[in-house]
Amino acid sequence: MSLGRMLSSVVAAVILGALGFALWPKSVPVDVAAATRNDMAVTVDEDGRTRVRERYVVSSPLAAELMRVELDPGDAVTAGKTVLAVLQPNESALLDPRTAREAEAKVSAAESVLAQSAPNIARATAALEMARLEHQRLTAMAKSQVVARQGARPGRLHRAHA
Repeated sequence: MSLGRMLSSVVAAVILGALGFALWPKSVPVDVAAATRNDMAVTVDEDGRTRVRERYVVSSPLAAELMRVELDPGDAVTAGKTVLAVLQPNESALLDPRTAREAEAKVSAAESVLAQSAPNIARATAALEMARLEHQRLTAMAKSQVVARQGARPGRLHRAHA
């Protein structure tokens, strides 16, 4: 065998070995546990669609939460005996600290607006009284013809300048 033939055989063997190593399946890590007998639980967590033929409004005089309806479709309903809905009352809004703070803030804001409007009322009352006195003074002067009426034309002067 010649040296060239032997060298090409070695190169071919190395290439085949590398190709075989590259294509060899890799190990996959798995979880291992002992198999035991137990109950199987299957749940469906999806939104449902209700088909209502006759609609009834159930209301509560207070804020409440509707508890799960225990009746199944097709169950018999007897007037005055069958309980269709159970309402669990919520905590009273009057005792809720957040609602109390909100109410106190609204009262404080209203008192602040009231306090700010007091000087405006006093200023408007003083302006009204001053306007009444001015009206009385000008009315008395107009009767005695000491003051000209507003809006009267100046007559000749107006035409001379025009």
